[in-house]
Amino acid sequence: MLPTLIQTLRDNGYQFIGLPQYGNISKDALMPIPSAKEKQLLIGDSMVYSLLRIISRIIYYVFIIGLIIGCSRSLLIGILAIYQKKKTENKKNYEGYNPKVSVIVPAYNEEKVINKTIQSLFESTYTNFDIIVIDDGSKDNTYDICRQKYHHHPHVKIFKKENGGKSKAINFGMQHSDAEIIIVLDADTVFAPNTIRDLTKHFLDPRI
Repeated sequence: MLPTLIQTLRDNGYQFIGLPQYGNISKDALMPIPSAKEKQLLIGDSMVYSLLRIISRIIYYVFIIGLIIGCSRSLLIGILAIYQKKKTENKKNYEGYNPKVSVIVPAYNEEKVINKTIQSLFESTYTNFDIIVIDDGSKDNTYDICRQKYHHHPHVKIFKKENGGKSKAINFGMQHSDAEIIIVLDADTVFAPNTIRDLTKHFLDPRI
């Protein structure tokens, strides 16, 4: 575009001259060669401007990263708020759900741990349950320990049968339960206080 414009002007009688010719000034006077000190100053200026450019670029990316983190945080808070609301609504729904539960504890030679297992059930936040302990022909004092400590407890039933394996002990316990929900707990395992409630609440859904 520019070369065409210049040629057009020349064709119309215009002349183009250099600035030294126009001011009658020599090229060296118009564009003097910088001294060594001036070159150093130019290098210093160049370095400063380069540094400022790098800093501005860093600030730009820091701002972008901060913006992304801020948006992600807001999104995460929103998701957690929705989750908490849903969880609270679900909790309200199952707070009144309190079906009878039987916790069946099949035991074979568990005299060292059976008491701790039963005690963990007594600490449950769920209240409508009983405990059915089935001694599956133990050769130690598992049955005697349970009888001695829980014989008169209204929510503990203790039975002893010939050894036939865990599955038969569970089936035996189910025959002595009138509960709507059955939970089986190994005799060497303990439940956290909220375990029975957490297991039971899902049956509020009629699809389960």
